[in-house]
Amino acid sequence: MVVLSKNRVSLESPIISKVSSGASELTNTAIVSNLSQFIDRLKDIGFWICGTTGDSTTDFKTIDYTQSTAIIMGSEAKGMRRLTEKKCDHVVSIPINGEVDSLNVSVSCGVILYEVVRQRQSI
Repeated sequence: MVVLSKNRVSLESPIISKVSSGASELTNTAIVSNLSQFIDRLKDIGFWICGTTGDSTTDFKTIDYTQSTAIIMGSEAKGMRRLTEKKCDHVVSIPINGEVDSLNVSVSCGVILYEVVRQRQSI
C-alpha cells in the first residue's frame, strides 16, 4: 500500500497516472491528513518505521525488513520533515559511488523495496 500525505501530493492530476504508466490504478493508495499521527498508529500495531535520507550513515541493506515495516520516502526536493525523521526507528541511505550524489525518489523506493522483497523471499 502507498500512503501519501494530503499536504504533499495531488492525486487529481492526470499526470500521476501517466507517469506511473497506469500502475496507480492497480495500487492501493491512502491519503492521510497527518503523517505523524499515522506513524504513531503504525507503531501501536507493531510496525517498525524506516525512513530514508541521503545523510544517514546506516546502509539500507543492514535493516531486517522481514518484520512489519513501513518505509518513509521523503520528497526529492526537501526530504523528510524533521518530526517525521524523529519518529523513525531506523534512518537509512543508499550508498552511491561516483559523481551522482542522490537518486530520484522513485529509483530509491525501487531499490529499497527490492531489498524488502529479497529478504522476505529468503525466509
